[in-house]
Amino acid sequence: MLKIYQHVHRGLRQVPYLGRSLHLVWQAARWWVIIWAGLLGAQGCLPVATVYLSRVVVDRLVIVLGQGTDWQSIQHLLLPMGFMAVVLIVTELLRGLSTWVRTVLGELVRDQITSLVHQQSAAIDFAFYESPDYYDRLYRVRSDASFRPLMLLEQVGDLLQSGITLIAMVGVLLPFGLWLPIALLVSALPSLYTVLHYNQRQHRWWLQRTPEERRAFYYDWLLTEGETAAEMRLFDVSHHFQALYRSLRHRIRKERLTIAQQQSMAEFAASLAALVVTGVAIAWIGWQALQGQRTLGDLALFYQAFNQGQGVMRSVLQS
Repeated sequence: MLKIYQHVHRGLRQVPYLGRSLHLVWQAARWWVIIWAGLLGAQGCLPVATVYLSRVVVDRLVIVLGQGTDWQSIQHLLLPMGFMAVVLIVTELLRGLSTWVRTVLGELVRDQITSLVHQQSAAIDFAFYESPDYYDRLYRVRSDASFRPLMLLEQVGDLLQSGITLIAMVGVLLPFGLWLPIALLVSALPSLYTVLHYNQRQHRWWLQRTPEERRAFYYDWLLTEGETAAEMRLFDVSHHFQALYRSLRHRIRKERLTIAQQQSMAEFAASLAALVVTGVAIAWIGWQALQGQRTLGDLALFYQAFNQGQGVMRSVLQS
């Protein structure tokens, strides 16, 4: 718990950067941001409707199987199935609209940031062009800042959507027992630690390796551009720069893959812990169903609510 607190504390220090990034997005396309937020809010409510309709469908299906397939019984089953079909269609429609709106936002934000870079480049002192730190920053802007503010906005949007869904799922689970929302939170803690630890580790590594990334880009430029082709052949140095490029890329790739491998193993362990908690909860509600205390519809509702709740909890904590 102490390590999780430390990672959260370090993450909170990045809040001013988050605010500036979101301000950039808001300046570039405020009305599109409002539309996108509305779509996310609607998407956050739809999973709860699907969960409740699943219970109604299962319970009425049990009644139909017990009473026979007469038209009156089938009518009672068709109505919730029709509502569920409508909810699923609306869900896919909103997902498609959200993707399109994100694409529009991405283009507008990219052009806005490029315009700001051009304005700043024309205003800064000439001494900055002689500073390696300037080119490190410019490299990060060109390679990362064109999409990172939008990515942060998407994470905030996911937090909004997932938060709405999570609150609703907790409300669904509370009638089954107060300990279930607590178990939901506990099952997500290992994933929280993994995400915080490795995201911050990757960010630190990325900042430290910017000069090497720029140097690799420079070697690639020397080996591929027409401006340098004549000198490369005249002095027969292409093999030398190829070796330098391969050596540099090998070191960068090795470090990046090491972090990715360790992160994958940690994520597997966290997912395994969450599965154990899920298994205990499902076994408990299944035993109640066998004792006649719960219906099959309750069992279907519980499984979907707990399973989706875990996924939403991980999404909330990651955001």
